[in-house]
Amino acid sequence: MRPSLALSAGYDNNITLASAGAASSAALGLRGNIDAVFQGDLYAIELGASAGHTWYPSSSGNDVTGITLRASLSHELGAGARMRLSSGFAEGTEQGRNSGIIIDGVFEPYATRPAFRRIPVEAALEFARGPLSAALSARAENSDVDPLSTQSGLVLRQDFRNGWESEVRLRTSYELHPELELFAEGSALARRYDDAGADNDVWQALVGGRFELTRLLLGQVHAGIAVQSFPNGGSSSGFSFGARFRWFPDELLTITLEADRDAGAEVERFGGVSLAVPVTRDSLKIRAEFEPLRTLMVFGQAGFEEDVRDGDARRESALSLSAGAAYAMTANLKLQADCEYLAGTSNFAGDFDRFQFNLGVTAAY
Repeated sequence: MRPSLALSAGYDNNITLASAGAASSAALGLRGNIDAVFQGDLYAIELGASAGHTWYPSSSGNDVTGITLRASLSHELGAGARMRLSSGFAEGTEQGRNSGIIIDGVFEPYATRPAFRRIPVEAALEFARGPLSAALSARAENSDVDPLSTQSGLVLRQDFRNGWESEVRLRTSYELHPELELFAEGSALARRYDDAGADNDVWQALVGGRFELTRLLLGQVHAGIAVQSFPNGGSSSGFSFGARFRWFPDELLTITLEADRDAGAEVERFGGVSLAVPVTRDSLKIRAEFEPLRTLMVFGQAGFEEDVRDGDARRESALSLSAGAAYAMTANLKLQADCEYLAGTSNFAGDFDRFQFNLGVTAAY
């Protein structure tokens, strides 16, 4: 069992990532966390809980409280099979950029950020024998979001976000060599909300490979097709891909590259009716971690994300640059510092930028 407590102080010049009327303030944070692991001969149980609050003295309406509970069980079934079960609960406030909704073709920003409660459940069965392995997994998540007011005074129930997201995924792999593995994966994702106009389904099939070159470069790549359908009879399809690379130029430096293209959806309102719109989401991130001392780690990271709505010219993107350091004063006490600059563009919601920094200390026992 390992409890920890973290304190932080910093500054945020655009708390809600707004394109106009940005709220800024000093930031004070307090978070507690506890993790427990029970290990048996054939099973392991993991439990966790965390709670935190961030105060903004100059913008108290944007204070954030978050609670997370986690539980998981893994069990070795024998003959190369293993089962995993997990569940949890999360309550907090979303931090998305340009929080709002398009109503009758006009973007309406929300006056406050969405407050949510989520319950995730997941089960998986894994099997490995010789060079062949397979994994069947299923997950479901229930979301409940409080009603929100737009800056024009319109109150909207979030029934187009309240409901279930469920997914089944099957992956088979074959190890050609200890340093080369090929895999194929199929998945079906169903989104079902209290407002059925926001429902949509995504089917995806992909193939890929995992490789390791002289233990200095690890990677995984995949590519496939995603098909999306909507309750109004509409559909969308496109190419999806993903890549992960981790390079160790020397024993002190690690460079990680991640890239993805996924099929998503956003909800718009027309004449009081909700309508799900397909969105293509691209992301790219590169991160470097340098450990000049056993007690000191520094990092730098750059990322880019872009959402493009299929069938129209609406798009938005965000460029992020961040850096930080962590210093272990003792085995139980760690100092941290980080800063981030975020620049967002949108041809329907407006552009924004944000700079924030934090200094913190974490005590673990």
